[in-house]
Amino acid sequence: MRERGELGERRDSYDEYGGRDEYDGGHEYRGRAPYEGQGRGQDRGQNRDEWRGEARVGRRRSRVPLVVATVVVVLAGGGFGVVESGVLSKKSATPAAGGQSSEAPAAAATTPSTQPSAPPTAPQILAGQAGLAAPIAGAGVGTFYGIVQHALDPNGHMASDAAATPTLFASASQFHTYWSSAGKPTAGATCGAKASTLAVVETPVAAESGSGATVRVDLFDKGKLAPKAASVDVDASGKIESIKCVASAMPGYAGLSFIVSTYGMDQIPSKEIRSSHAYAPTSQDAAAPEFDGEWNVCAQYLPGSWVFYAPVTTSAGAAWRYSYDQVTYSNPADLFVDPSTGDVQRVICEGLPSIPASDIAAAGKDSHTYGGDPADALVMYALQAYARERSLVSSGAKPTSEVAPYFASADAFQTDLTTTGKVPLLCADKDPFGVSAKGIGTVNGNNESVEISVLGAPTDGNRSDAPTIGTATYTVDLTTMKITGVACH
Repeated sequence: MRERGELGERRDSYDEYGGRDEYDGGHEYRGRAPYEGQGRGQDRGQNRDEWRGEARVGRRRSRVPLVVATVVVVLAGGGFGVVESGVLSKKSATPAAGGQSSEAPAAAATTPSTQPSAPPTAPQILAGQAGLAAPIAGAGVGTFYGIVQHALDPNGHMASDAAATPTLFASASQFHTYWSSAGKPTAGATCGAKASTLAVVETPVAAESGSGATVRVDLFDKGKLAPKAASVDVDASGKIESIKCVASAMPGYAGLSFIVSTYGMDQIPSKEIRSSHAYAPTSQDAAAPEFDGEWNVCAQYLPGSWVFYAPVTTSAGAAWRYSYDQVTYSNPADLFVDPSTGDVQRVICEGLPSIPASDIAAAGKDSHTYGGDPADALVMYALQAYARERSLVSSGAKPTSEVAPYFASADAFQTDLTTTGKVPLLCADKDPFGVSAKGIGTVNGNNESVEISVLGAPTDGNRSDAPTIGTATYTVDLTTMKITGVACH
């Protein structure tokens, strides 16, 4: 999991890439306690020891090369017009009040389900749902309101991402309408909010004319819905054209009541979020990979604000993507809910990635900003999430179905499932402790080969001694950014 340190940007606090720690500029963040030199913990009545003991489940004890810290940049994922990505087309049913789906309000997440456990089902192979492989709907708008929340937070200790703000607007004049010369959002952007700890980005609705869309953002301060919501018009590329302040209305998305009462009020459960309903026998759960710790905050400190994107329909539940503290460079986390009951199922801190746009010029190159390139990032994030979901089948995960959209064809995917070892796609006989890239990908024409090592659990508990239990090469078509094959070594 990734966050920005007090002294600057960092990659992944547990990465070692090519024998070097992945810290931008060698900052000292790794040696600091989560709240050292920072006011937020004390402001909220929590000191470092309390936070470690009560809310940071599964805290890592040392570092190991586990994942390549690359990024599918959120800012690039804000395009609209694709129904699968969550944008309602002009012929779609009109949402209920506030631009929502007509689904009933979410049930409390702690209410046990009375439904019987579902029997195991065969994997759905490329069932026609892009799921989380599609671009994040409203990504640019969510990024902007993450920055707005940070600007409204007097106790914010993160370095600001406000420098990215101009790129989120369709023109300089529009940017200056909603962002002052003092580096703060104007009243036209905040819609009267004095503080906001949670922003909910609703499903974009296609414009009546043209190729743009309208994205509604609901703001909450410590669980209370603000009187006004922001109605944001964007162009076809997702850049902001105008913002109108409109009367707020509580969205009806499944799982929102849980999000508002926990993340929105700094009341995140200290125990791992798991479903109260068994969707399959727990015997089907694989061992949990160590690289995706059981931190429900998905950060090394208690964030001050959150941005949640309206849930996306997947083959394994409705998935909310979310980020925190206006961080724009990290792959969003996923929180899955049962769309029919609102039951909160599980969290993936390194979430399933959106397939990035083709960028052949970036292939096989390390940007020295977060490590790796788009194809490398796609493979690593998809494998991290896949391994994590294998351990959460009883909580509704369908790991093979969820990873299927990242492959070029159903035939290729089916072949790779049956020819890549006891643990499909990972070329290993047992579930991994972690996954590591062996180096920057190799480009051959319009294809890139990404080599990975699958790591087993170390016998002495020292992560740096994690043995390699499998190796594989993933081939990515750089024109479609989809996986065309997996070869075990």
